[in-house]
Amino acid sequence: MNKRAVLLALSLAANAALVATFYFRPSTSHSTASESTTTTTVAKKESGQSSSVEIATLDTGNLTELKNAGVPDKVARNLILGRAYARLNATERTLVELNPADGRYWARQKYFSDWSKETRVTLTNARREFANVLRELGAEKTNYDWTNYGFEALPAVKREKLRRIQQDYEEIRDTIDDSAGGVQLTSDLEKARLLYQEQERDIAAILSPEEWTQYVLHTSPTSRKIRHAFGDAIQNENDYKKIYALQEAYDNQFAKAGLQSSGSSPEITAARRAADLKLQADILAVIGEENFANFQHSSDQEYKALTSIVKRLNLPTNTANNIYSRRDAYALQSQQINQNTALSVQDRRTQFNSLADTARIELQATLGAEGMEAYTTQTNWLYLLKRGSAFSTDPKGHTTVGTTVYPLPLPPAP
Repeated sequence: MNKRAVLLALSLAANAALVATFYFRPSTSHSTASESTTTTTVAKKESGQSSSVEIATLDTGNLTELKNAGVPDKVARNLILGRAYARLNATERTLVELNPADGRYWARQKYFSDWSKETRVTLTNARREFANVLRELGAEKTNYDWTNYGFEALPAVKREKLRRIQQDYEEIRDTIDDSAGGVQLTSDLEKARLLYQEQERDIAAILSPEEWTQYVLHTSPTSRKIRHAFGDAIQNENDYKKIYALQEAYDNQFAKAGLQSSGSSPEITAARRAADLKLQADILAVIGEENFANFQHSSDQEYKALTSIVKRLNLPTNTANNIYSRRDAYALQSQQINQNTALSVQDRRTQFNSLADTARIELQATLGAEGMEAYTTQTNWLYLLKRGSAFSTDPKGHTTVGTTVYPLPLPPAP
């Protein structure tokens, strides 16, 4: 066996063991002391049988046959798991080229949405087959069971029915999805909408009213939207249900009706803008302004980067908070400049630039040249001032996650 083959075999064995570690819980009925302390023959030698029959048994991938041949349960499962992983890995390596075939390694890598429909379907089927093997071997959950997120309270029989319904509709989507390159036509969106409605009807038919309510709260597009935007700020299930009702009403009015802001009439655009502001205000009322401000602060990527810079340069621990206080002061100054209608556009820009220069000098005195350079790559408020724009750090009226800097428009011309 050559070196490459040995490395491949070791890689497959290591990956299979790793997957097994994550997916399978120890089973007292199958793990015995004798398995860990004695050596068991891989296959039984019956009279008249050759070693090729034993190898054929190993190659079947059938758990019952392997165990009948004398292979310990844990070893048999790992053999099957390794075979399944090898098939998945071979498919992925065939379909997914990390570098272009023409040798242009500098070219952009292709992602799932860039591949042809046939490639996407083949890869999805290979991953689904691997998940099915995991499930047959006793894995309670796999990385492909994303639709069961937070829904483990369902009885096992209903969980399996739910999984099969969702898998069936995923296969249908694979066959009709022609949106290569991420481009979706209006007809594509309509097909997806109708298919989603059919799927939800089929799922509702197998669930009780209470189970359906929990399913929607856990897995619907509305729930995913709330989880992404406000999940860590919501303190209890009652508040979550209130916010869900607000977001669902908004989605029913606009998103599900296809009334998007782009390409819509001025009346629809104005109505959507008013609904956006009301939704934000209503959600903030449920969460609480102080709670939401703390949530924004804790998820602020700029603050995380700043605290890392302070720690790396061994600066005083209150440096990050002091800089944020000064940033708030600069935000108020920029708003005062912005609201001064006596200033011309050029005068405003000049004052914004002067404010940015003052802030840079102050920040460099606090962080040092290297710290200042690192910080400016992680924030945009200095850039906004240089561009001639005011900004706010008040989260009221803003629900963007991951930042606490909000650009402000210029006031109407006098």
